Amino acid sequence: MRAWEEVAAYVQQLQDRGILAATDPMLIAIHLKGLLEAGYVEPLLWGAKTKGKMAASVADAVDVFLRAYSVQ
Repeated sequence: MRAWEEVAAYVQQLQDRGILAATDPMLIAIHLKGLLEAGYVEPLLWGAKTKGKMAASVADAVDVFLRAYSVQ
């Protein structure tokens, strides 16, 4: 949890600079965690094959995250 508290603190800095939407920073951090896990970690937990490479999964997660929370 400590790592995600650090992510939330960084999210707050980005919000203060007007880069990310103003909402609960911890909620945004948890959404990022879910996006990152959904494409790669979650399938492994259930014994399923992952879709593609980890780098592509991370890139997709960041793309969705920025579409949801970026103010630019």
